[in-house]
Amino acid sequence: TLSITERIHEKLDQNHHEATLVHIKTQDGKPFKKEDIRFQSLPDHRHYDTFVIESPVHAFSVSLPMSAFLKQIDAFEQKKIILFVTQRLARPWMGGNQAISLMKDLCISKEGRVIGSHIINWNSQQKDKQISYLIESTSALV
Repeated sequence: TLSITERIHEKLDQNHHEATLVHIKTQDGKPFKKEDIRFQSLPDHRHYDTFVIESPVHAFSVSLPMSAFLKQIDAFEQKKIILFVTQRLARPWMGGNQAISLMKDLCISKEGRVIGSHIINWNSQQKDKQISYLIESTSALV
């Protein structure tokens, strides 16, 4: 998932967009319960106009750290958000759709404006096309 984010960052750079890649880390690195998840720090996102938020799919839904992050972060104040998830299972209905739906709901509850969402299936024969489309469409939406 991080490798795709880095490629998006490179594409935005090539297209002369100012972009910052922020890696969100939990304090202990191994959260097991929702109530236990704490972050080393939450980014001050007031200075950004668009967000690309990514998460792996865990247990057929968004990862617990991403869910906790989206609940703990300050409001997005109607800023643009592009979401994407990665999953091992080959079909979007095997967790990807549910993860995107939850992320979208959490972003909207924080006054975000979701303008795009994507699911990358690592085991799909279309994986490279999915990644290329994500990178190109994200660059165009920013």
